[in-house]
Amino acid sequence: MKTVKADKRGFSLTEVIVSIAIVSIVVLAVSSTFLSVRRIERQKVARENLVSEIRNIYNIFSSKPNDFISLIVSIYGVEDPNKETTKITINYNSLFQPSETGENLIICYYSKEEDNNIINYTLELEVQGSYQNYIKEKALKRTIKVWGQS
Repeated sequence: MKTVKADKRGFSLTEVIVSIAIVSIVVLAVSSTFLSVRRIERQKVARENLVSEIRNIYNIFSSKPNDFISLIVSIYGVEDPNKETTKITINYNSLFQPSETGENLIICYYSKEEDNNIINYTLELEVQGSYQNYIKEKALKRTIKVWGQS
């Protein structure tokens, strides 16, 4: 009598399950690493945008300190709720781009003091939101002194 040997083509169920498990673990590790890298990139972009926005606000302040409020209102499209106030709030989205309904804020406190033919214009910024501790406190205040104007 002839014996029929089992034909060994293909993979067993155990081999298939083990290979699927290994592939799943590798895919999970790669995808979590990719998502972490993306999150870090977004945070970096937001921090760079925050620094850029603060620099832009200070450039506006330095260009015409006596017209600062009206310039900010016209450039950023924010409304001055009190008309002639010394406080302007600019909203930003999660990437620190100007937005009408953003969760991050830069609040600009503007003051003007006159003393003996010297005018001191002061701008203090306050960052609120997820990046409020990123900028050092001493970098958020600027004063410009103007002599000889009345």
